[in-house]
Amino acid sequence: MILKITNNLSLKYFPYLTSRVKFDDGVSKKFILKCKNIVDDYEDIFITNRDIKADLEFKQRAPKPRIRVLFSANKEDLVEYTQKYDEIFDMCPIVSMGFEPLDFKWRFNETDWIVFTSKRAVDFFLKKAKRDLLCGKKIATVGKKTAEYLFRFGISADFIPDIFDAEHLMESLKNRGNIVVVTAEKYNNIYHIFNNVKVLSVYKNIIPKEAELYKYHGEFNYGLFTSPSAFENTVKIYGGLDIMHRINRFIAIGNTTKKYIQKYGFDAIIPEKFTINEMFRLLIK
Repeated sequence: MILKITNNLSLKYFPYLTSRVKFDDGVSKKFILKCKNIVDDYEDIFITNRDIKADLEFKQRAPKPRIRVLFSANKEDLVEYTQKYDEIFDMCPIVSMGFEPLDFKWRFNETDWIVFTSKRAVDFFLKKAKRDLLCGKKIATVGKKTAEYLFRFGISADFIPDIFDAEHLMESLKNRGNIVVVTAEKYNNIYHIFNNVKVLSVYKNIIPKEAELYKYHGEFNYGLFTSPSAFENTVKIYGGLDIMHRINRFIAIGNTTKKYIQKYGFDAIIPEKFTINEMFRLLIK
């Protein structure tokens, strides 16, 4: 089957495909986000943007966006925000992060606060630990999105900092008893500053195998990075800093990511609120 599309077709109109799919060279890589089985040999569906006879065709007559954006994040966020903004920007998503669980054991007997740093921290914690461990404890999250995700499990956050980063959260909780931070294997060093804070790593960031599919040529007007790992893994995927020298301006999700980017000699701007949505709103402004 030959499927013909235009590159400026919004990702939200492109279907999720589980069949064996092969992409023509000129097709935007953003569509790979919704394909499960990419192959180089025999395929069930061949996707092209060339002017050839096709079995099925998706057209969109929207103007092609002029601002080219490299967007590095995990797949879930890439799909959500590429679909939301690819009619405005020329989106170049790269799946730079995947996640794997870590084995952990913990007793919360002398714990007053439990902090979740991300939705992944919630997921990997609750997949192994009983929710009873949270009973009688105060719950905090680094950001609003994590709090909303916790609420899906019937757990309410007692505290969310006004500025969504670890520094402001820890500063607010430093005199409120013993704290356990549920987070990734690589985490913010600020937690070591406080004597009342212990860290529980429940997952690790990895570079997914599919990351190799998202390699781009040319320059980018902006590069958006959602964490230090998103930046670090992108450098590894491309085999060095050359990819970063092709980005005109950097946008980091918050102060921690900005500082990490600056370590490599690049400057970055940050949104007023440390969320992905605010990163794109900063672009629009």
